[in-house]
Amino acid sequence: MSTSEFTQSFFDASSKAWKKNKVRYGQAMYAYKKDAFKGIEDLPTEKASKAALLKNSREINKRQRLVEEAPLPTRRSPRLKEQHVKETYA
Repeated sequence: MSTSEFTQSFFDASSKAWKKNKVRYGQAMYAYKKDAFKGIEDLPTEKASKAALLKNSREINKRQRLVEEAPLPTRRSPRLKEQHVKETYA
């Protein structure tokens, strides 16, 4: 094998390796960008986030009002029920 054949084969091998690595590099960059920019479309705009906060606060206020206005539970445990019957009808 002469020097020129050796250098040619070396360059062929290195170009194959470069192409292979270039593909891997491209795939790695694509995967990185995909992960890095994954949620950008899902991020709420300022207006949408304010609306969501307002809706959440309305829901929270509504639940609090329902809890405050709700009557106390009338269900009794069997022991308390028995005691109540004894006190009432004895």
